[in-house]
Amino acid sequence: MRYRQVNNLAEISGDIAVVMNFIGVDEYRKSLSKIRESLNFKGFVTPFDDQAFALELELLNIEILRTHSGGNFTGFPLEKCHAGLDLALLTSSLQP
Repeated sequence: MRYRQVNNLAEISGDIAVVMNFIGVDEYRKSLSKIRESLNFKGFVTPFDDQAFALELELLNIEILRTHSGGNFTGFPLEKCHAGLDLALLTSSLQP
């Protein structure tokens, strides 16, 4: 296991790719797409949604940011992505 003490945005982009490959890129995108469609259909996010799907919503926000930036992150709204980034860093650190 390798856990970096300092992370830069380029490394985080690679960490997210590890998560996507671990889950399966198509399955990952399909899952996030279903969440997006469900929320768009409802038209709002309830406090229950925030609690029940906190990690998924963070991963969705990271994917939206990744897509808009073309994978070249310039920054993160850490308060909105903290757990999602933790998952990406942890999963990536478990790779040999």
